Amino acid sequence: MLAVVSQRLNGHTAQLEYAIAANMNRYRLEIKPVQLLPLASGEAQQVNAGEAVAIEENAGRDLQPRHQVVESVAMLKVNQQTNAVEITWTPIIGPARVSNTCIVPLSETPTVFTNGYVEGMPFHWN
Repeated sequence: MLAVVSQRLNGHTAQLEYAIAANMNRYRLEIKPVQLLPLASGEAQQVNAGEAVAIEENAGRDLQPRHQVVESVAMLKVNQQTNAVEITWTPIIGPARVSNTCIVPLSETPTVFTNGYVEGMPFHWN
């Protein structure tokens, strides 16, 4: 499971505090600043709003016998139009890599977002 607290610090910088809990030896995050534009249909169009940041590191401390947890902070360059970040997170154990992608809102106040799988079923709450 991925838990994120996102916040725009100023017009050029965003901070993402994150925790990942999964059965993993390593993990990979790709964080991409985006702008979500509302369409007349009620859907949103996603436009890239900056350079993606990739993080790949060893898993953190043991959470329970088969799971590890890692907690960290990522700083991201954004522009005035950036109103969300797209996060693709991948717990890695051996050759197995299953990725999950989510869109996390970005504003001047902290936003809490979680995304993950519980016993193989999708889980999402925000």
